[in-house]
Amino acid sequence: MPADIGAKSPQERLFDLSIDMLCVAGTDGYFKSINQAFERTLGLSSEELLSRPFIEFVHPDDREATLKEVEKLSAGALTLHFENRYRCANGTYKWLAWTAYPDPEGLLYAVARDITAQKATEENLSRTNALLRALNRAQARFIEGTDRHELFNGLLDSLLQLTESEYGFIGEALYTEDGSPYLRMQAITNIAWNEETRALYDRMADAGMEFYNLNTLFGRVLTEVRPIISNDPANDSRASGLPHGHPDLRAFAGMPFFKGKDLLGMVGLANRPEGYGLGLVDFLQPYLTACAGLIEGLRNRTRREQA
Repeated sequence: MPADIGAKSPQERLFDLSIDMLCVAGTDGYFKSINQAFERTLGLSSEELLSRPFIEFVHPDDREATLKEVEKLSAGALTLHFENRYRCANGTYKWLAWTAYPDPEGLLYAVARDITAQKATEENLSRTNALLRALNRAQARFIEGTDRHELFNGLLDSLLQLTESEYGFIGEALYTEDGSPYLRMQAITNIAWNEETRALYDRMADAGMEFYNLNTLFGRVLTEVRPIISNDPANDSRASGLPHGHPDLRAFAGMPFFKGKDLLGMVGLANRPEGYGLGLVDFLQPYLTACAGLIEGLRNRTRREQA
């Protein structure tokens, strides 16, 4: 399309001023014309968008479905609603919702809307509902008297799925006679890396592994009593390295939980693909509160049984 908007016809100028992303594409996989809403939304120039196959801008996970939708359009079918992600100039992706129809000359006419904010709202609502379901299950199991090991393992499994983390743990904070904190695991992903650690895990998983080394990222949570986030542990001075053969640690988040001002324990997560941030810590506050309530409830139950 001409670069000089003053040289365009009234129809072309109206095409450009539309708030929707309007385009004409060919069945050869290239845009033939696009309006300026594409540039405003994606931050990519018209020249770049027109000079390369449009499938190159589609998220890799959405390309197969996009090509199938183009095939249906080429065969004469209408697209009433189709969603995919398009790459922006900064490398991020935006969700677009498409309506398209073919014409007899082999061209495809399409309108796209940016639905990224809507998708984010839907995802947050879905995650919130999943979190609440996990907490309700845990509370119901506690009331039913479910075994401590089963209770916390179920809670940890839900958290790993919710945060897309590879492994993690839920630990209870205890103190030695000299007042130093240590961690007793209530649930931990089995990441045994040799016969010795596998045997240790099998022997101690039910009883509760205990960790006293505070010169670690999770140790910082206990000593500094605050969330610790590291999205580059290999180059983080707070980390002390990993035992030989241990799975890679590419990202870590440690989050304490309390009863009032008293530290009751912490949750640790590892290797979320997009890393960790304080936004996730805020989102998980109800989960941390539930963990604190369960630890306190189990302590009270133990005291009653001993009495």
